[in-house]
Amino acid sequence: MRKKLLSIFLVLCMVCTMLPVSAMAEEVDTTGASGEIISFATLTEAETEKTVAIGTSFEDLDLPKTLTAMVLDKDTVVDDSVSIVTGPAIEITDSKTTVDIPVTWFNPKYDGNTEGKYIFTPVIHGYTVKTDALLPQITVTVEAEMMLRAVGILEVDNFSDLQTAINSATGDLNIKLSDSYSDTQGNLTIKDTNNYNITIDLNGKMLRNNSGSGIIHNGSGMLTISGGNVEGYSIPASAISINGNGSLTVKNTTVISEYIGIESNSTGTVSIQDSEVEVNNTGIYIKNPEGKVELFSSNVSSSCVVNSSPIGGIGVYTSNTDTISIKGTSIVQGPVMAMNYSPLFDSDMKVTASTEYWGKNPEPYVKENIDKYEYLKVEPTVTSIWVGGVEVTDENKDGITGEGITGSVTYDPGENTLILNGVSIKGNECIYEDGNKHGIYAKNNREIPLRLELLGDSTIEADNNGKGISVEGDLIITGEGSLSVTGGDTTEEGETGFSFGIYIYNGNLTVEEGIVIAKGGSATGSYSDSYGIGVQEGNLTIESKGKVTATGGNSSQISSGVYLDSEGYYNVNLTVDGGSLEATGGKSNGDYSGSYGIYAYDGGNITIKNKGKVVATGGNSNQISSGVFLNSMDFFGEVNNLGNLTVDGSSLEATGGKTTVDDSKSASYGIGVQKGNINIINEGAVKAIGEMRIMQV
Repeated sequence: MRKKLLSIFLVLCMVCTMLPVSAMAEEVDTTGASGEIISFATLTEAETEKTVAIGTSFEDLDLPKTLTAMVLDKDTVVDDSVSIVTGPAIEITDSKTTVDIPVTWFNPKYDGNTEGKYIFTPVIHGYTVKTDALLPQITVTVEAEMMLRAVGILEVDNFSDLQTAINSATGDLNIKLSDSYSDTQGNLTIKDTNNYNITIDLNGKMLRNNSGSGIIHNGSGMLTISGGNVEGYSIPASAISINGNGSLTVKNTTVISEYIGIESNSTGTVSIQDSEVEVNNTGIYIKNPEGKVELFSSNVSSSCVVNSSPIGGIGVYTSNTDTISIKGTSIVQGPVMAMNYSPLFDSDMKVTASTEYWGKNPEPYVKENIDKYEYLKVEPTVTSIWVGGVEVTDENKDGITGEGITGSVTYDPGENTLILNGVSIKGNECIYEDGNKHGIYAKNNREIPLRLELLGDSTIEADNNGKGISVEGDLIITGEGSLSVTGGDTTEEGETGFSFGIYIYNGNLTVEEGIVIAKGGSATGSYSDSYGIGVQEGNLTIESKGKVTATGGNSSQISSGVYLDSEGYYNVNLTVDGGSLEATGGKSNGDYSGSYGIYAYDGGNITIKNKGKVVATGGNSNQISSGVFLNSMDFFGEVNNLGNLTVDGSSLEATGGKTTVDDSKSASYGIGVQKGNINIINEGAVKAIGEMRIMQV
């Protein structure tokens, strides 16, 4: 958090370094715009190298209709859907803009009926091109018979096509089994000459072999299997066998075998993510002493010993110490032992051990006794969750009650989910460790995100400098209900204070669905700030079913609907992905004050995409007011992280409020960006309004 005693100097640096440029009150069309292109974005290999069959016409080449370019111009270049009105609406200190330029492609010698290579160059419309800017080129190769190439996702309908695609690969390959794929059994093999990364989306289908391994990976690249079943029913074969130097990742997949689930002779890593390995003999067998196993929220179970196998009845068997790591909630079982070496896990993980296969009569985990445990469960622990002054425990999780709680609050420890069902929560009954009173408070919650599921309409109110919701780590809000959150007031003179409706530290806030209304309380004490939503060292994402309203309260210094703070380490990001955000700053009336709809400090990116909608409004302020303000400079005036604004096929309306001090340091912007870029693409619509710079009171 910024040092408040330094904040006066920060505001002075901020206002002194901004040089506003007045925007013309007119619409700008990129197809007819004038400007100088200084560079083009690099095209992918798939775009620059195309192979087509004989007989392909020019119209069927499907060459790009636009190129992304960096344009140097006098005014911000946007597309024809942008309306800019009044005042210093958009301000950028460096006048460079990323624009999608319409182009046509030219090669008079192209003949789709003749084999050969044809190089196409673009024809640029409406712009000049700097002499040292390299024009992109596209090479089209016409062949009599096309080879399978790793371009996009290749769908296959049967096992034969799947094997052919892998055998014919000339680069990394992304394959999906089609909806009509038939579960014909076979032994899928990646040759030892194949050094490419191969991803196979099973699409709910099965790779099966009744007489051997389902998959044999002899190559040296990464094989990723996701979204289905892999089965092997032959003894002594395994469902998946790795014999080269490659690695394996299994995601959202069930691996089933009569003998060994996954067997590896490789020095690479076997990573099991959100998956199940269910076998009769050995779940995972790592023969190479340098090989490793990673379990992420997955279960591995062996049910018996087959043919007196020396490794039979073991969940995970490795050939060296410190080769097994576990994250997320994972269970390993084996009737002989769960695993032969102790796993590596973070110190805040909870380990449940038992000498019984189903985990009955658990006992404290002792590393030296690993070969005695038939059941091992590793799961993250959540330290200190408080609701309305009441700590959540195993005893009260099914009905959390207290003087500050009215309505139904329950907690699911397995999913780390608080379920709010038409509840009212007040945070004025318990003083937390930091001396403030919060509505919901979760500390050290880094391994599993805390989830809030909204059922019905709920309200949360904090008090005594408290935050409505305060979480250290990730928070996900979901459910079809609504939640109104208000931060506590901080009003005492001579003190520095903060009020947050929702505050996230060192984590991400994601609104998956539901209606969220977050308000900062009154922060009229000396050098005090009020924020609707504040995210520090993390990201804020609003998904398509999320609707968020964030409002800063009245303050003596800074008020902002949404506040992002990178602490100078990395860019923080606000992403509105199909959802909506209405962010409004409150009145800020201190000597060095600012009011913002959205304020990103020391580097922050804003991306609005997939028809997302954002309305950002700065409130009245003595000094600075801006609908959107991206401040890329730190306290010392140095740029650590550039902040960029991208409006991609979406809409943004940004309005600056009125300033009440009649001096040169006062300014009102619709959009203010220091050192970064504004990118408006795919018919994005931006309306930026700056009120008069000076208002007489």
